Amino acid sequence: MLKKGRILGLFVTIILIFVFTPLFLSLYEKIVGHQLYGGFGIFSGRSYLEGFFMSYAFFISIYASLFLEKKKYIFLSISLGLIFLLHIVFQVWESLIIFVATAITTFLLAGAIQKVFVKNNKHEKKIG
Repeated sequence: MLKKGRILGLFVTIILIFVFTPLFLSLYEKIVGHQLYGGFGIFSGRSYLEGFFMSYAFFISIYASLFLEKKKYIFLSISLGLIFLLHIVFQVWESLIIFVATAITTFLLAGAIQKVFVKNNKHEKKIG
């Protein structure tokens, strides 16, 4: 049952990444300003890569914090490390800083939320 929950959580995470990409793109543009081309120069016009990377960092960090226990850091290292390396290779420094800040902030926030819920569940089990 737990493995099915992780797979369902990953599926929902992937959907949420794509659904919230435009929201993260508008947030990115408010922080950095509107760019005329994509972060990697791949697309002409408005690119969703920056928004996708922010959304990816946000939801993958939440997924790792809430659904993974033992191999959480390995999963995060691989999944976020690849995007991190892309930013370095293509020298997109503003996007790199925002990507790392989003990942760290979300990971810490999800960990804090998880600790609150675990503490409340332990307290309820002692009472009941």
